[in-house]
Amino acid sequence: MSNDGYYSRKKEVAPLESAFNDLLRAYRLEGKFKEKSLVHDWPGIVGKTIADRTTSVFIRDKKL
Repeated sequence: MSNDGYYSRKKEVAPLESAFNDLLRAYRLEGKFKEKSLVHDWPGIVGKTIADRTTSVFIRDKKL
């Protein structure tokens, strides 16, 4: 086989979290992923009472 394509990638083993973070960095998706994670985790962050009274959670201009 030739040394291009799949076989020319990194050979060392990396933890899944590290590989995922590298992928987000490579595609410049870190900020969007953090925003989506925050919106998804909103009930766990503020509690059930506040989450139930919140009609919509979104981020605009890096503000919640």
